[in-house]
Amino acid sequence: MLRLRLLGGVSLTRNGAPVIGPASQQRRLALLAAMACAGDRGISRESLLGLLWPEGDSDRGRHVLSQWLFLIRRDLGISDVFLGSTTLQLNPDRLTSDVLDFDAAVANRDDGGAVESYGGPLLHGFFLNEAPGFEQWTDLERDRRHRDMMRVLERLARGAEASNMAQAARWWRQLAELDPLQGITAANVIRTLAESGDTIAALAHARRHEDAVRRELDVGVTPEVSALVARLRSATASGAAVPAAREPSDPYLLHVRERLAPRYIIDRVASRSSLTTVFHARRTADHAPYTVKVFLPDLMARTDHVRLLQELERTVTLQHPSIDAPSEVASVQDVVFAAIPGSARSSLREVLERQSGFTVETAVLIAADIAAALAAAHAHDVLHGDLTPRRISVEQQTARVSDFGFIEAVTNALAATPHDSAIAVGTPAYMSPEQLIGVVTARAASDVFSLGCVLFHMLAGKPPHAADNVRAIIASRLREPAVSVRVLRPKTPADVAALVARLLEPTAAGRPTAADAARELRSLAGASPPLNCARRYV
Repeated sequence: MLRLRLLGGVSLTRNGAPVIGPASQQRRLALLAAMACAGDRGISRESLLGLLWPEGDSDRGRHVLSQWLFLIRRDLGISDVFLGSTTLQLNPDRLTSDVLDFDAAVANRDDGGAVESYGGPLLHGFFLNEAPGFEQWTDLERDRRHRDMMRVLERLARGAEASNMAQAARWWRQLAELDPLQGITAANVIRTLAESGDTIAALAHARRHEDAVRRELDVGVTPEVSALVARLRSATASGAAVPAAREPSDPYLLHVRERLAPRYIIDRVASRSSLTTVFHARRTADHAPYTVKVFLPDLMARTDHVRLLQELERTVTLQHPSIDAPSEVASVQDVVFAAIPGSARSSLREVLERQSGFTVETAVLIAADIAAALAAAHAHDVLHGDLTPRRISVEQQTARVSDFGFIEAVTNALAATPHDSAIAVGTPAYMSPEQLIGVVTARAASDVFSLGCVLFHMLAGKPPHAADNVRAIIASRLREPAVSVRVLRPKTPADVAALVARLLEPTAAGRPTAADAARELRSLAGASPPLNCARRYV
């Protein structure tokens, strides 16, 4: 009996042993995967052609498909592995699949069977060259199984709450592993852990969830999660039962301190992101304050350090009053870092959390500084790639942007594999549509879109297409344009709202350049003095 595994990885086995040879080639496995996902409905030959040979001559494609079906039958030694003629399906008596088992369990509301069958995301780690239709189909099919599994786990969790709160917490935690950023799920994990008597685990999960949300979405946790955590901390003597881990006990922090000690004294962690860990530090020679950004080791393990440092060196030359450029980028043994003079300042993200919003005038002035920084960097052919409020510092007299060139440097230095070349690195809530779909030619216009997201956030209190999970953000961003900022803040001047809309144009060609945006923002603010003139933001 043949077994096709598609959930959590891809493999074809016969009686438990891997099938090797032509039948296990990528495109033939893709053909089997498409039939398996179609189940007993089957899939037409025309649909298979659209997935696997979209650009070829249709008559030739039909001939190639017929040849491949014949060759797969021959190589597997099973003449009836496929059923049907115009519409094809796998013969369940000859070949079984975990995705068929999962779909059947979901259809029959066999939640236990669904959990047993689901090994992870559909076609995880599988890539097919020159088949964009197959990749789009994979995204849709993967999302459908993902949502099915989430519904299964939610039913199991809610069903267990009536009799076994500890088991309910375990189901909710499994659901949180599928979508760790979703606020509703996090709240249920925290609640059931607390009700089962494990307050320590509840607060620990809340802390991990908050870190992940800030790192990946650059937003705060939902009010429900905040309220739950506040109640738990109040009930446990201000959280004394769950002390924060001491930094010296963290082997990674000790490792960084030891490696950088000849140059910088690492004091403590300032913040974390999906790219770097940011430290408060002092230069060893004179104890001058510095912000040291250390690139994450899991990323560095896959990068060419020589090329990365060459790319980062370009950022040292950026000299502009609205840019926080590093004075040094270097690698000490396996620690790659960028050092920026001065202490880590309050980020725009922190300011947005402290106060309810900005005046229109203040938001426009801050955006003008950001646009000027983008224009200066773009003039030197340096992109940002992940412009978010946490990478913008705000002081009384200026807004400054950090991390220029970091995303591009890491992306270019990643090992040259098909997956790495298609990785979309960044914060989804502020990424352009072309970044979200992995267009590697996305250039300065993507930074301009992110500027629009930041300005929208300052005016409306949240970024456009805001949601509490990545999948919802991406789906909304790709399917529909952003609403007018005047829907959320009706008194926004029409000319400001019109500029925001142009910054957020879905197509890159429809957006202004950063330099044009800076000039228009200065004009809107009535700023006759040069940028960064003395003024108070916060």
